[in-house]
Parts: sequence; C-alpha cells; structure tokens
Amino acid sequence: MGKFINGTHRELLPLREIPQPSEKRLVKRLELEYAYDHANPSMEADVLMRKVVKRYRFNDMLQLAYYFGLESLKQVAYEVYGEDQPRRLKQVLRNIETGFNN
Repeated sequence: MGKFINGTHRELLPLREIPQPSEKRLVKRLELEYAYDHANPSMEADVLMRKVVKRYRFNDMLQLAYYFGLESLKQVAYEVYGEDQPRRLKQVLRNIETGFNN
C-alpha cells in the first residue's frame, strides 16, 4: 500500500489527481471542511490523514477516501486506533464503503 520512511511516515499516493496544484495547503486542495493544517500548512498527506481519522468527520473522511482510497483510510484508522476503533469511526467507514459500493 504505502512506503514506510524511517518507520514513522509513509508516502501516500493519491488514486486520483488532486486539484489546484498551485495551492500549497493540501486541506484547501482537497476541499476539507476543517483546517487540520492551521499550524502546519505544508503538512504531508499521511499526517493529514491521521488528523482527519482522529476527528472522524464524515465529509472530510469521504474526501480522503475519494482521493487516496478507502483501503488507505481504513489502514490509517487501524494504525491510529488498532482493534479498538470508536463506534462512530466504524460507522463512518461503513457508510463510506456502502456509498462507494452502490
């Protein structure tokens, strides 16, 4: 799936082209609702995905699933929470998966 770098970060490759390459902030390019990168505008995709998973906001997770793939999002959720994922997070992931399959 991803490539591990120094055991802490991995390179996430988008499945689709991310719009607005001239915009530096990935949050803006992905049109996320919450400013996850307010303290770090040059945040890497893997760090951003972890922050989004920790808040499990449906619309933002949907955007990440669209651009990076649902399996990448599920993998990050497992890395962050392990087997003890919050019920709401599981519900959001299940709803996104249902929507993608229809």
